[in-house]
Amino acid sequence: MKKFAALVILLIAMKMNTNSLFGLLSLSWLLGACVSAKAITGPDGSVNHLISCPSIETCYDKARKVCNGNYDIVNTNSEVSGLNGSTSTTTKLLVKCENK
Repeated sequence: MKKFAALVILLIAMKMNTNSLFGLLSLSWLLGACVSAKAITGPDGSVNHLISCPSIETCYDKARKVCNGNYDIVNTNSEVSGLNGSTSTTTKLLVKCENK
């Protein structure tokens, strides 16, 4: 799927001017933005997971995978940044996996 998206972006870029091309490159960067999870010690001393992603939905999906099911949200944070009219959002979700 990523190879197909890259091909479509390349074909569209060939027909665009420089400003539009920058916007398209920004969009492709957002589409390929990574989702990461890092185990950290939480406020109560237990293991928590800090998940970084481009949207809250992808954070929820990653949390469910990392926890193999249900989890409690300890904290959330979203940051919006921009450059030349393009913006991107980074969401961070701190979760604690539920014990089974």
